[in-house]
Amino acid sequence: MGLCFGWSLLLGIVCLASSCHLLLRGTLSSCTGVQWILSGFGGSLSLLLGIISLDFNRYGPISVLHSGTDVVIHYLLSRFFSTLSFFSERKLKVAYKNLRQVQTDFLLARLKANANTDYGRKHSFAKIKSIKDFVQMHPITTFNHYKDYIERVEGGEADVMIPGLPVLLALTTGTTGASKLIPFPKEHPREMFLKQMLITDQKIKKVHSNGHSLQRTLDLKYYTRWDKSKGGIPIGQFTGTPTAYGKSNITSAMRLTVTSPPAAFEIKTDQEIIYVHLLCALRDKNLGRIEACFAVTVYYSFVLLEKRWQELVNDIKLGRVNPELDIDDRIRNELNSHLVPMPHRARELAAEFSRGFSSISQRIWPHLNAIACATGGSFAAYYTTLKQKYCQCTPVVSPGFMSSEVVIGTNLWLESEKPEFIINSLVTFFRVRASRKRGPGPARD
Repeated sequence: MGLCFGWSLLLGIVCLASSCHLLLRGTLSSCTGVQWILSGFGGSLSLLLGIISLDFNRYGPISVLHSGTDVVIHYLLSRFFSTLSFFSERKLKVAYKNLRQVQTDFLLARLKANANTDYGRKHSFAKIKSIKDFVQMHPITTFNHYKDYIERVEGGEADVMIPGLPVLLALTTGTTGASKLIPFPKEHPREMFLKQMLITDQKIKKVHSNGHSLQRTLDLKYYTRWDKSKGGIPIGQFTGTPTAYGKSNITSAMRLTVTSPPAAFEIKTDQEIIYVHLLCALRDKNLGRIEACFAVTVYYSFVLLEKRWQELVNDIKLGRVNPELDIDDRIRNELNSHLVPMPHRARELAAEFSRGFSSISQRIWPHLNAIACATGGSFAAYYTTLKQKYCQCTPVVSPGFMSSEVVIGTNLWLESEKPEFIINSLVTFFRVRASRKRGPGPARD
């Protein structure tokens, strides 16, 4: 690639110099004019290829699982998402400096969009013109306030809480109580990606791999069991496998950026799906990141790795999925089509596992940049155990403070493992209420 850069740059300079020479000669004949155009175009193209080659040379290491085509496409996607993320992060920071105006605009836009729903009419959304109006006219609520409305949505009634019907009734994980159903409007997943997930994804790359990486990610997701409401609306956990509300949603970008092939995400049993995720990731010595919703998932994945490493090593050596796993034959055959025998990698792994599991993450994946998952609250104990045993030398960071219902905060300080967040005013309206503990008298907005 370095040689390609040198020749492209040299050719570009020569062609551009030639076109400048023709231009400076004064009067251009028709023939000379054509030569000038072709020379200039060729020079510009060669110069551009030289610059791209130079930029590409900064990227490394590269996933062992990548083909030549994968490398080129991954590079182009990386540059595109990096540019997109730059503007998204900039918008978030600017919004924080002008918080009240941004929050006012966000609230009024949402109220206007939902003014003609049944809920919007009953709560006079069309009459609300400011945050002060909203505070005076709409009470602070809990889930029970919306329960009857959500039951109507579940039955298939349109224009109840949002225009039309939601694309999904998201089932909460129940970490703070019983699971609940949250209606997702069609724009919600896109907003979550552009204004939250993309920002933190690129931030981790920038902080922990200098922003230049063509590595893959071990994406530790479980199978989502999808249901349908009485009205035919998909019901499932938004934090589960990459699916578009019951249908596969493994995008082309994901095929290049995660270690597991699409068939792996169709495995329905928890032990088997984590086993296969580990199997696929262990094949890639240049793994860049591990991702999961919660630290508990990462912890139990390493527990499974410690318990079953000999089976995993044998599968890598033979280039197959363990025949004892409870997996559908169609899925097994598709997974096996992606695997090839890797005896050398198997020997490397066996040698490291035989030495014990202290700091195992960095020993089996020497280029592992970070582990991204929720590490606070009830997951803090799992984070501590991970750092004490399996991941002593690997940064474990918490990219966001969020739930199925709402995005609360975005972590822009991912060089530190201490979770710190900036409130994400681009996707959530915040109504801050003074605590009663501050003194006598009623709580105030």
